[in-house]
Amino acid sequence: MKCVVEGGGEYFVQIRTIYPTKIYSNSKGDRRIVVEGRPGPAEKARLISLWEEFNGHSFKGVNIFVDGSCRGQVSSYAAVIIENGLVIGMISGCFRDGAGMRNVAGEIVAVEKAVEFCLKKSITAVKIHYDYEGLYGWAEEYWQAKTPRTIEYRKRMREISESLSIKWVKVKAHSGNSYNEMADKLAKKALQECKMV
Repeated sequence: MKCVVEGGGEYFVQIRTIYPTKIYSNSKGDRRIVVEGRPGPAEKARLISLWEEFNGHSFKGVNIFVDGSCRGQVSSYAAVIIENGLVIGMISGCFRDGAGMRNVAGEIVAVEKAVEFCLKKSITAVKIHYDYEGLYGWAEEYWQAKTPRTIEYRKRMREISESLSIKWVKVKAHSGNSYNEMADKLAKKALQECKMV
């Protein structure tokens, strides 16, 4: 199906499927998708994949989206792992952050858990999409690792890089990237459901 809308005003396109779907756009080029009903996980993953493709994002190979959250001394983490546009894993949880790193601690754990998942699946190359610069900076040694936790993270990522090729991709937080938003929501949900809070 191909749909072309001309003109500079706001519009929406409605797609009839088992789950009615509307795509809204405005003159600034902002887009959002609304899916009516309650699609199951597989249908939701496929719709998100189509939405990202519609927005010009192609996720070939294995891509990991990570995020973290915190409340007080408790941090949460989340990772969404996709392969060729389809979700193959979602990881989340919470822990007591004794280092005082708050949501950064959660983001570090998200990276570690996601790459461990990939290694167990014999995956040899990934792209890690992150919004906090330190994840890349500490791992690739262009940021100084000064705390015990960042030193440990750097060491672990160095070990992992012997078995797993990692390409780092910076994403802007809360910019509408579906998988990044999914990781953000998972981290917040893990924090909300955490028994330590």
